[in-house]
Amino acid sequence: MGLPIEEVLVDYPDLEREDIQQALEYAAWLQQEEVHTV
Repeated sequence: MGLPIEEVLVDYPDLEREDIQQALEYAAWLQQEEVHTV
């Protein structure tokens, strides 16, 4: 796991909850992608 969103917001006051949510959604999307090496 990781830090709770509330703790991240305290440590990085310039971020908003939506910023973190978007980053988590992007990370989840990357995990679903297949990587093919050439």
